[in-house]
Amino acid sequence: MTASCFRATIGRLVALGTILTFVTFQYIAVKSNPQLSFYEIFLQLSSCILLCNFLVVVARWAEYEPIQGLKDNGRLPSINVIVPAYNESEFVRNSISSVLSSDYPRDKVHIIVVDDGSTDDTWSHIQHALPPKSSTLYTTIRHEINRGKRQAMVTAFEVANNEILVTLDSDTTLDKHTLRNLASPFVLDSDVGGVAGHLSVFNIQSQGWDSFIPRILDCLFEQNGNIPRAAQSKYGFVTILPGAISAFRRDAILPHTKALVDTRFLGRPMRHGEDVQLTMGLLRDGWRLKYQSNAVGYTVAPETFLKAFLITSSRHPHSGVEHDDLLKARQKISTVLGASSSSEGLRPHDWYFGTVDRRT
Repeated sequence: MTASCFRATIGRLVALGTILTFVTFQYIAVKSNPQLSFYEIFLQLSSCILLCNFLVVVARWAEYEPIQGLKDNGRLPSINVIVPAYNESEFVRNSISSVLSSDYPRDKVHIIVVDDGSTDDTWSHIQHALPPKSSTLYTTIRHEINRGKRQAMVTAFEVANNEILVTLDSDTTLDKHTLRNLASPFVLDSDVGGVAGHLSVFNIQSQGWDSFIPRILDCLFEQNGNIPRAAQSKYGFVTILPGAISAFRRDAILPHTKALVDTRFLGRPMRHGEDVQLTMGLLRDGWRLKYQSNAVGYTVAPETFLKAFLITSSRHPHSGVEHDDLLKARQKISTVLGASSSSEGLRPHDWYFGTVDRRT
């Protein structure tokens, strides 16, 4: 069975099961209480609207097909791959290495890495990941102090000069064909201003309870991100281009980059939500936004809540946890994950909850 047939079958089963469940509960509710109050009628109508919305999403997801990557390298545009990093230590190498391992033409890739004032050895690892004699063009920039992810992205945008800008979190590693699949929609449709990639958890095959949290997170990625984007992509109206893996047409995104650092909320600079802000700007300008399920970016989820806490705390300046202790803990985590995971040369990397300023 092909992927499209499987998706269509699952979509029909989910829709049928949802309708039967809804009708059954409505029948029981009316039978037990024939005289419905205004409040109960309002709830019934609201649930009907939500059901219809859900069924539309499922139907569009079942019909979704990604755009296949162009085989002709001559048609592919030149791209900038932007990687902001903060206190990533050796983990920033994973993201950069996956870009270098891509099947995208080397002469059409320019990597821009911004170290946002890291206080560990991140800068050293960036330099080692991009040797002076690398065949891929690259630019490395270092902020003297931590200025936030938004400013790091603006710094990179100011340097970027290619037609397509790809943004990655430095805890995202790419499949071999991801860059090609991200860039192709821009070539095939001049009205496309942005493309969202597919974010997936890498270590869902861990043994025993170690796979519990990764599997839950992978389900959340699918339910709250990938499935809705597949449905929205049909209309060119993807509502969030995730910061972890997305691509933008340079002419479309540049009018909105300065606003990233100028935006205030209650008088204070915004530190989160840059992906939503950029997406809304593109939609207001009338650009079509697409989703590519074949442009995969991987993240490794923490297998225990302790690992999640350690990784999260390492990026929070007021966590009260000593940085040296965190670095040792993260190195142990990397060793364990590195010994147990492999996939076509991809190395696992750390993941953290988005409850703090996500700089990487």
